This record gives sequence, C-alpha cells and structure tokens, in this order.
Amino acid sequence: MFEKAVVFGLYSITPVHAGSGAELSVIDLPIQRERHTGFPVIWGQSLKGVLRSRFRQLELDEKIEVESQKWKWKEKTKEVLKEKADEFIKKVEERKRDPLLTEIVFGPATDGASEHAGAVSVGDAKILLFPVRSAKGVFAYVTSPIVIQRLKEDLELVSEIENDVELKQILSR
Repeated sequence: MFEKAVVFGLYSITPVHAGSGAELSVIDLPIQRERHTGFPVIWGQSLKGVLRSRFRQLELDEKIEVESQKWKWKEKTKEVLKEKADEFIKKVEERKRDPLLTEIVFGPATDGASEHAGAVSVGDAKILLFPVRSAKGVFAYVTSPIVIQRLKEDLELVSEIENDVELKQILSR
C-alpha cells in the first residue's frame, strides 16, 4: 500500500493545544487524547490539515521546488488539464479549489474529496517525552516503558516498509 514511510519528531517550544472540539464539561476545549491510554495526541487529520495549508501557501507563492526546478502551477495546470485549465485556475484564484500539486499530494478539498485520494497519509502525533516540574531545575522530560515500546513498534513498521536493515538491527537489540 505505502511505498515510503517516514517517522517525524515534533518538538514544541510553546504550549500546544490541539482541541478535540466542543464538549459538555467544565473544560471548554479539552485536548485531543487517545481513548485507550488517555495520553495527549494530535490526530493525523489535524496535522494533515496544517501541512496542507502551509504547502498550499508555499505553492501559491511559487516557493516549492520539484526536482530542482520551480513548480509553475499555472503552466503545469494548463499542461495537465488542457481544456479545463482556465476554469481550474479561476477556481484556485477564487479559493474554491487548491493548486494542482497541493491536490495531488493531499487530495482535493472536502467538497471534491470523492475525486481521488491524496498521495500522503499522515498518522497521529504520539507523545514520547512529557515535561514535568522538577526539583532540580525548571522541568524534566519523562516517558514510560509503554511509550518507548510504541515508538519501537512504529519504527519497526517503517523499517519493514523501507526495508531498512540497519534500523532493523538497532531495534533488535
């Protein structure tokens, strides 16, 4: 199914609040949590939305380079879509549609989601280290064996997809 897999590390220098939507409780916007562990998480669709938004802006600003050459979305659109290009470009300019490369990578916007899937699948951001108050300084990072085990399982999955022998050897220790 997947041809490439990558594990990204996210490090926040400011507090992150990925809200889980409105809820009837004392807390107005509770944070996203895994149902089975209660650990904080950022759901994949939230991350994908942020990545899509930034990618779209870079594409519109013509700052995305593809294979060492600038991606000219209007020219590529005309080349790929031919007779529908002007209509497509007009919809992009009216913000009713995303530029072509954004649609290829992330899939069409919600109203056109049935057209095709995106080329990128984004998983959840799971916690690895959690900052806690410390008697020896401002704070310390803590983790747990279950979190380390889940990281190992995710890395094993990536090593299977990528057939990464070196990573497999490290994980087998």
